[in-house]
Amino acid sequence: MSFNPTSINTQEITQEITQEITITIIQFNCGRTSYRLGRTFFDALDPKRHYIIALQDPGKHKETKATYTPPGYYLAIEFSKVSKTAFLVSKEISQVD
Repeated sequence: MSFNPTSINTQEITQEITQEITITIIQFNCGRTSYRLGRTFFDALDPKRHYIIALQDPGKHKETKATYTPPGYYLAIEFSKVSKTAFLVSKEISQVD
């Protein structure tokens, strides 16, 4: 038995996708920061440029059991006795399919 390979002409198409992504992460220590100073810092953030804000020792409002979240951000935190960190995540970050 002999084997005669069939000649197949194939064309390989390679598409190169180059995308530059820059993610900005800011760390802010909230401990001993006055409400006014902290609010000024948070309100100066730009969700289109400042994507992730790591908060150390975030304050917790006694009645609402929350911390201030500036417009354009999601708050990621689980308040507990040992919780000392929270994250503000920009709503501008898109999800890749």
